Amino acid sequence: MKTKTPKSNNLSKHFDLTLLIPPLITVIGLLVIYYMKGIYPFGSGTTVDFDCTYKIIPEYFYLHDAWHSGSLFYDFTTAGGMARDLTLSLLRPGNIFMLLFPRDQIVNAMNYLLLFRMAIVAFTSSYSFRKLFPELSKPWVCIIALMYTFSGYNLEYFTYIEWLEAVAVFPLVALFTVEMFRGKSRLPFFFTLLYFILTDTYFSYFTIIGLIVFGGLYIFIVEDKDKHKRDIFNLGIGTLGAMLAGGYQIYLFLSTTFTTARFEMNPIQLNNDVAESASAVSDVSSVVQSISEASNSANGLLSILRHGFYVYNITFFMLLGTELAFVSLLLMWLRFKKHKEIRRPTVFLTISISLLVLQLFLLSTDLLWHGGSYACFPVRNGYLLAFLCCCSVGYYYSKLDMLDGIKVKADILKTLIPIFCIFSFVFIIPKLLVFKDLLGNDINIFNNSKFLSDSYIYPFSVLFLFFAAGYIGFKIIKNRQVRSVVTIALLSVYLGVITYSFIGEAANSGKANALSMIYSRANDVHTNVSVQPLSRTSNEDLSLIDNYAYVCATESASNWTATITSKQQKALKDLGYSTFQTHVTDAGATLFSKALFRTVVSFSKEPLNNILFSERLVSENDMHFYDNKYTLPLALSFNKKILEINPDDFNNTFEYQNALFNALNTDVHLFEEVSPFWFSFNSYKKDQVSFGNIVGDYDVMRTTEKLNIKGKKVLYLICNNSNVKINQLFVDGKILTTATGLSVQTAFSGFPQTYNNNVLELGVFENKNVELQFDFKEGSYKGINLYTLDLDALRTLCDSYEDNPYEVGVDWVNFSAFSENEGDIIFLPIAYDKEWKCSINGEVIEPVCILGDFIGLPARQGANEVKLHYSHRQGYIHIAAVIVLSVVAFVLMKLIENKEYLVPRFVYAFTKFAFTTLFSVVMTVLYVIPLIFAFVYL
Repeated sequence: MKTKTPKSNNLSKHFDLTLLIPPLITVIGLLVIYYMKGIYPFGSGTTVDFDCTYKIIPEYFYLHDAWHSGSLFYDFTTAGGMARDLTLSLLRPGNIFMLLFPRDQIVNAMNYLLLFRMAIVAFTSSYSFRKLFPELSKPWVCIIALMYTFSGYNLEYFTYIEWLEAVAVFPLVALFTVEMFRGKSRLPFFFTLLYFILTDTYFSYFTIIGLIVFGGLYIFIVEDKDKHKRDIFNLGIGTLGAMLAGGYQIYLFLSTTFTTARFEMNPIQLNNDVAESASAVSDVSSVVQSISEASNSANGLLSILRHGFYVYNITFFMLLGTELAFVSLLLMWLRFKKHKEIRRPTVFLTISISLLVLQLFLLSTDLLWHGGSYACFPVRNGYLLAFLCCCSVGYYYSKLDMLDGIKVKADILKTLIPIFCIFSFVFIIPKLLVFKDLLGNDINIFNNSKFLSDSYIYPFSVLFLFFAAGYIGFKIIKNRQVRSVVTIALLSVYLGVITYSFIGEAANSGKANALSMIYSRANDVHTNVSVQPLSRTSNEDLSLIDNYAYVCATESASNWTATITSKQQKALKDLGYSTFQTHVTDAGATLFSKALFRTVVSFSKEPLNNILFSERLVSENDMHFYDNKYTLPLALSFNKKILEINPDDFNNTFEYQNALFNALNTDVHLFEEVSPFWFSFNSYKKDQVSFGNIVGDYDVMRTTEKLNIKGKKVLYLICNNSNVKINQLFVDGKILTTATGLSVQTAFSGFPQTYNNNVLELGVFENKNVELQFDFKEGSYKGINLYTLDLDALRTLCDSYEDNPYEVGVDWVNFSAFSENEGDIIFLPIAYDKEWKCSINGEVIEPVCILGDFIGLPARQGANEVKLHYSHRQGYIHIAAVIVLSVVAFVLMKLIENKEYLVPRFVYAFTKFAFTTLFSVVMTVLYVIPLIFAFVYL
């Protein structure tokens, strides 16, 4: 008699419920940490930090608004408007997850998003390790998946939370690569890599390079020689098929990237970074040399520890959580001679992990892997290292654990556990010393800093105690199963401690309070500022984040996205705005350029000059809101001379803006350079401090100048000489206050500096002598220029215009403008793009690019009824190309799979030759040349 199989057995046959344990542990563990630290929803703490604060959260606000009431293809909000195709971003589960929350909960929802994304990482990694190592016991599958989920890479880079989705996809790419080599279908690999390309093109680049390097090593080392051709053919077909399907996305990504301000900066950054560390194994040799030189000093070693930790503050974190991999590799090498079957995997894992560890120290290799990056934000492909380390642990515990006797493992672990104990303190001491230097010698970091106590001192003290207990346990426990349980327990505690240490800022901590303050101010702006579209706002003291406009749903010049083009950034810099990397800030600019850019409302934590602004209100959070007194309407009509004005033809923005002012049919100079009628000089020595120690001094040149201001003028300073650095600046005996970013205005801290590197406003004066005192750290007064803006001339211009009536949609602008002359040019403060289509009085007109990157429209004499519409043609082509190319690539893949017997044999030989050549070139560029370069300059 037949019996029915219970449903639960059928379920377990098709799906291993063990795979849900790592995600469940991940969510529960993070919630426990949230509770202990008072992180939302258990308090006011947060997991948001660094790029999440400044870039990711604002983009979620933008995505929310674009999805609910805006455009997925175009953005009016910042930088004068630009194309932004967000359609493929909807393929990301995390983005869909965030769309489920109301707008006012987006910041708090970031804590839930971390739970969601880390759980996905835990699930995909547990699934992949279960398939890669079918003999691995279920407890070890769980612990290895958790090692990958809470690796140092994720603990450090969760602050750029978008990358965690790439971390989640990669284990599937690796799994389906191996399964291809095992003779299974190429289609899972094809679809997974295609998804990677479409959703994170930048990280898919790392993965494809990784497939060449480590896929090649796997084929040449692990696989039998007679399988090389077929494996290479499978890898090539799968990869090329995915690249074909995502070809238009790759093209669009590269064409966009090559025009960004970041790309233009990278070659310079690359040269600077490589020049700073051209020695072998990068900065390590310089640190070793410094240790040698400092050996005669009682404080030498501590100074070097501080320096070394400062240099590798982020880099060393890549190794956290994966230390067991090096134990496993050591045990595998001890069995290398005796067990022939483990030799190839041992060599492959050792070489692969060594190459990635080398990248931690060889800066030039690290930068080449990234296609250009920053030394302060390194090892973006560190998830490859974490995954391969976990693979070495998985291979050992699935193949070799039962072969090793208790004595062998006991001897090794009794040596390594004390090392990990020491490491827990060696790791923390330099960190504390660096913080002590930053906080000052008067602060007791052990008593006065809750952040250091909660995140470093207490957790790592607990870690030390657990390792000490583990050392004792391994000396007395003889049962293999019990020892395995103890090992897993120690690893779990270790992962829990480092996760507690690095994830999240506790309630009432400095960072959590600062974040709350920033977003409470942004919410104030969102609540209290309502301006007509294309009427921009300005955060004068930079007390908000760079991308505050997305959070506040108000337009601004302020912007920080990797997609801003170099033309957009340069056009705004030419108008006086401060720019750095891919940032445009509200700092800098002049009263005229802000009026030209339609800045009508300003706000600040600190009160502003009532000569230039009229106060609206003060919010409950003490934010001051103002109407700008000097504004210009949309759609100004310039004479034809504006077509000939090139900002590169002028020495500085003031001369350039004078030309723009005159193109508005005015015959006066708005700006005038001023010179002192009296000055004096003297110098003094100032201590040079490094890591809390006085390491020398430097000369400071003090220059005092007196100017005579006639009329009602705004005084500006500009410095186009890169060799000039002003330490302090006093105006009429009072130190100047400047916007420093993410804070209220502070005492002058140097110029040019990050957020104030273009135009600096010194004040408003009327018919008086003004005394300026400069302390130059570098350069002299000859490297600066002082200009005044005539407020009466600007008032006359502003009063001569009335506002043009206009309407703005998500991707269109309609307005009326009057032009006195045929052929005048109507200026719109909107970024130029070929996708803009225009008609004037019913006649189709082609917009032109003026003033570097803005829209100009040839006007008709008299009334001009203008209709502008953004076509989205490029966005529609993008979607169509992805669909069509994906279908074509899939059909070709399926055809090759079904009719592979028709493929000529020489194709396999050719693909092997091509791949071997490519592998050799990549290895030479990434490793051979940098190593030769490093040792030549050692």
